[in-house]
Amino acid sequence: MKPYLTDEIIDKFIRLGEVHSDKDASSQGYLSEVSKHGEANRLHWSEWDRFTANLSTSKLISLIKGLTIAEKHYRWIGGSVAAVIWVYRQLRERGPKEAVEDITRWVFDNRSNPYIPLGTTRYSSYEDYLYQHSDEYHKFQNKKRIEYEKREKEQREAAARCSSKRMQNSIKHQKRAEEKAKQREKIIYELATKNAEHKWNYIASNSSVNIDYYPIEWTNEPKTVFQNLSSETRIALIERTRFKRRGPWKKLRNLLIQIEKEQS
Repeated sequence: MKPYLTDEIIDKFIRLGEVHSDKDASSQGYLSEVSKHGEANRLHWSEWDRFTANLSTSKLISLIKGLTIAEKHYRWIGGSVAAVIWVYRQLRERGPKEAVEDITRWVFDNRSNPYIPLGTTRYSSYEDYLYQHSDEYHKFQNKKRIEYEKREKEQREAAARCSSKRMQNSIKHQKRAEEKAKQREKIIYELATKNAEHKWNYIASNSSVNIDYYPIEWTNEPKTVFQNLSSETRIALIERTRFKRRGPWKKLRNLLIQIEKEQS
């Protein structure tokens, strides 16, 4: 494919940048001459480098101006890859510093595209650009970075402490659960070695634990075991199982109530 740019097109933009004035009729003619070259504003940087590498500093400056004026006037699409960016980059690489500073301010004052002349970095104004390149700004950013890193460190340390505390609580909870399980196992074993009357008297009088604390198999003992209990023990057991709506404990409660009625 034949390259789009030509020396003739470049010269049109240079002349526009050299003489442009809103009140000058001849400069309006140069502006009209570039109206059909909007495609130039979207070309790859390598295409621009082929032509700008050998241009003088003064022509580079005029070219930057011409491209800025045309982009704004015709509302060309360029964004962060507009032609001004590639030409400006060429100028910055060779200097001089004063010329670069002057054209930078000029572009900021005359642009419509917020990305020019620097590319992907957007600044609201030339003053904003200068501020963000000042020692004051870098000190401010460095202070923010240090504060951010400090907060991040504090949050990590706090998270580590919480994690450690949760782990400690989990270990304590596990130890308590193991101790309770051993204690229950001991109590169940001791009750199993006692006679039925002693066992059920203990269950009836010990309200410190839920009735489900005791083996469910014990509810299947013969009816005679419960008939031989005292009425006081049976009534206490009925009270201990009053919230059971189903299951073996509910079945035992019904049996105890039946026995109470039979013996009353």
